[in-house]
Amino acid sequence: MTKSIFKKVVRTLMTGAVVLGVMQASMSYAATDGALGATSEGKVNITLTTNPLVKITGLDDINMVFDGTSTDILTSEVQFCVFTNKADPKYIMDVESENQSFQLTAANGNTDTVDYNVYVANSSVSNHNGANTIWGPEQGNEPASGLEGGNEEDLLVCGDGAENTKMWVVTNELQAKTVQPDSYTDTLTLTVSAS
Repeated sequence: MTKSIFKKVVRTLMTGAVVLGVMQASMSYAATDGALGATSEGKVNITLTTNPLVKITGLDDINMVFDGTSTDILTSEVQFCVFTNKADPKYIMDVESENQSFQLTAANGNTDTVDYNVYVANSSVSNHNGANTIWGPEQGNEPASGLEGGNEEDLLVCGDGAENTKMWVVTNELQAKTVQPDSYTDTLTLTVSAS
């Protein structure tokens, strides 16, 4: 046998060995059929893959009325639920103002506006001064990390007492006192994602 023929035979044998090895490796993880006989046994592998998931629920609209007698900053608090299936319950939240400037604008067309800030914290925080995240006209308005959700089932529907997150909307009191009588509105979009 010449050297060239010998090399071709060796290459052919090596290629066949590699293909056979790949087939055996893949077959060891695939479903297997049974053999013909009095009984026949087959096997099927089951794999469930889950991704990091979050869900925000239990949100309510915020309605504030200023009658001129308040001596405090106009503040409204709402509580809601954030679920995550991760062992580490931290998530990222982004808050966006439909008016793009965290300003309440007049429903009936006058040009007055009322600035406001949005504070978010875990439910253990008692007021907005203890919140670790803030969005507003003079803030950086970057997504906030480090907030903690939970993986309890009742957070998926946010039943009574299940709330684990607080949000405060704090308006500019001076502006609220001096704008024309009207309804001033904005819409917030709260987006949570796995961190």
